[in-house]
Amino acid sequence: MSAMKCVVFDGPKQISVQNRPVPTVRDAKDVIVKVRYTALCGSELHVFRGHQPSAPGFIMGHEFSGTVHEVGSDVKNLKVGDKIVSPFTVSCGECFYCSRGFSSRCKECLLFGCPLLDGAQAEYVRVPWADSTVVKAPPGIDELKLCLMADIFPTGFFAAENALASQSFAEEAVVVLIGCGPVGLCALIAALEYKPKALLAVDGVPSRLDKAKELGAEPWNYLTQAEELEARVKELTEGRGADVVIEVVGHSSALDTGFKLLRPWEQFQAFMTDTIMPLSDAVKGYEIFDSMKSLKVIFDAEK
Repeated sequence: MSAMKCVVFDGPKQISVQNRPVPTVRDAKDVIVKVRYTALCGSELHVFRGHQPSAPGFIMGHEFSGTVHEVGSDVKNLKVGDKIVSPFTVSCGECFYCSRGFSSRCKECLLFGCPLLDGAQAEYVRVPWADSTVVKAPPGIDELKLCLMADIFPTGFFAAENALASQSFAEEAVVVLIGCGPVGLCALIAALEYKPKALLAVDGVPSRLDKAKELGAEPWNYLTQAEELEARVKELTEGRGADVVIEVVGHSSALDTGFKLLRPWEQFQAFMTDTIMPLSDAVKGYEIFDSMKSLKVIFDAEK
C-alpha cells in the first residue's frame, strides 16, 4: 500500500480528507502504526476554529490505537503485530525530565498533529521514539475503548485521583465537578469509584448533564441554576462548601465558580465512545463536534 486516507488541516474551519503517501521509518527508533481507531479531541478545535494559529498542511489527530506495522532497527520493545495505544506526545525516555517521570516535558517532545509531526487521523502514522512513547495493549481490551486511553480517560482519571486519593474520608466528601465534556465525564466516572457522599456535575449543555445523570451524578445547569447550586452545596455540607472541586473546563469563569463553591482547606483540581464514523467522513465529524452535537467523535481508520 503506497497511499492512505488522512485528515489534513487546510486552515481555520477547513479540513479535508486527502490521499497521501504512507509514512516510512525515518529514524531507527521509529515505528509505523496501522491505525485502527483515531479520535477527535476538543483541543484540536482550538486549531480548527483558528484560535490557535497554525500553518496548514499537516495531518490532524493525536488520539489513536492500532497495530505496529513496521519497526526501526533500534526498536527493542515492540514488534510487528503488537497492538498499541499512544499518548498524544512523543518522549525520548532518557532526558532529565523523562528519567524523573515527567515525560510531557521531554526535551524531544512533539505533539502528534502539528506542523512538526503529522498526526494519526490517517490509516498509518509514524511514531518517533517508539520504545518510550507507545504502550502495548493489555490482552482482551476492546480497541475502541483503548483509543480513549490515549488522552481523555487518563486526564480525567488523573484529576479525580489527585483530588480524592489523598482524602482519608473520601466516602464522606461532597464533590463538585465543573465541565461535563468528554474529559469531564471520564473524571466523573473515576471520581465515582471513590464513592463520595455526593457528586454534583455542573455544565451548561443539557445533553451533557443528561449523560452525567445517567452515570450517577447530580446534574446542575450553571446557566439557569447558579444560586440553587450554591444553596445545594451548602445544604450538603452544613454551610461549609464542597470538599473537592474538579474543574475540567480550563476557563477563568469555571475556576471562579469552583473557588466560590469550595470550602477552606480542601482540594481543587483543574487540569465515550459517542459517535463512531469512517475516517472518510471526517469533514462531517468536525462539523458535528464543533457544534457540540456529539460528546466524542472517533474515526474508524479502516473505513
